[in-house]
Amino acid sequence: MTKLLPNCPKGSFDALLKDIPKLKAVLMYHLVAGKLTVDEISQMKSAKTIQGQEVKIDAHKWHLHMSPKINEANMTNYNIMADNGVIHVLDRFLMPNMELTCPVCGMGFMTMEDLNAHTKMGHLAEKMPAIKKTIEPMPVATPQDIPLNGVEPNQIHCPICGKPFKTRTEMERHKDEVHHETEGHE
Repeated sequence: MTKLLPNCPKGSFDALLKDIPKLKAVLMYHLVAGKLTVDEISQMKSAKTIQGQEVKIDAHKWHLHMSPKINEANMTNYNIMADNGVIHVLDRFLMPNMELTCPVCGMGFMTMEDLNAHTKMGHLAEKMPAIKKTIEPMPVATPQDIPLNGVEPNQIHCPICGKPFKTRTEMERHKDEVHHETEGHE
């Protein structure tokens, strides 16, 4: 793993995997809300991460086609478009200021006062007992549930009374329940 993380001291990656709040802090420190391209980033001096702390952006040589730096990491590849954002590859991982990071949830703060205010509030998970939540399976859509191509929703009509439905299944259910006695069994 040290080949993937060249600036990671030996053994610290394994320790990070065992400390979930710290791992969460490091991962969130690598994310910034929005879909920012390298050109947009190069206009910024800093950016707030979803972890809560800021990263320093040094792009003063971007006009000379030198890649911007995020903290001390160099961008080695940029503007990789993804469905949910833009990826910029760095040559090393970023570490948040762990002195200003909550050891319970991994959220980071810019000042000690903000961190203290956060920790005084406590964490909801610590105060409440674990609630067992039953996850209900989602219904599986059948071809009858999907509206026909070219037919607007509410356009599948009951052949007996003409009432509109969004899906064929709803129409069939209506037909069976409402018109069952008048139509007889098929």
